[in-house]
Amino acid sequence: MDATNQGGPCGETFIANLHTPHQSITHISCPAGTIIRSITIPRSQAEAQHEAYIVLPPPHASRAVWRQVYRQIQQLMEAKGHTLLQSLKQKSVHPLTACGSSGSASLYWNPLGDTNYYSTEQFFKTSDCKHVDLEVASINVHLVYPYDYTSWVYDLYAGGKFGVPGCPTLAGGTYSHSVDQLWPPGYYYENWVYEYSCGYGNSWYNNIGPIN
Repeated sequence: MDATNQGGPCGETFIANLHTPHQSITHISCPAGTIIRSITIPRSQAEAQHEAYIVLPPPHASRAVWRQVYRQIQQLMEAKGHTLLQSLKQKSVHPLTACGSSGSASLYWNPLGDTNYYSTEQFFKTSDCKHVDLEVASINVHLVYPYDYTSWVYDLYAGGKFGVPGCPTLAGGTYSHSVDQLWPPGYYYENWVYEYSCGYGNSWYNNIGPIN
């Protein structure tokens, strides 16, 4: 389900042409589809709300079955976010970073309602403008309650998946990992966090960008 406006304030900051005389900063409010979450509810409730759903297997199902279910949930959540953001992608929401320059896209969000997350993706656009080097992804976490946290499991971009080393529990402070891969520009960068450690339980993901 779309959780963009349910957890509290949500905003994005784009910095184009970092550390150059042409640096520019743009702030926008999060559009619908920026934050998508999964929830566990009765099937009848999902149908009444006209939400797409996946029927969960019994608790004693094998790990292979549960992995398949979580992949299906991920696909369902991405489809929801991409559909909501599709119309926005047709227009530019921030100045483009010039070829051969660096930029960053950041998102202020509250997946749990009381915990403030600040996600950032730093990138470099190649001199021919055909690729962006996804350099470093980070999440700064400010906890309001001591046990109000999630685990950061992986990131997605343009079909690529980047595991977060150690699957850190976001219990306050700054967490980061180096991606350092070339990908085409114009897609959303996604942080995936889970209610339980390393990819289990309900999940949230954000759409940061587009990265261009």
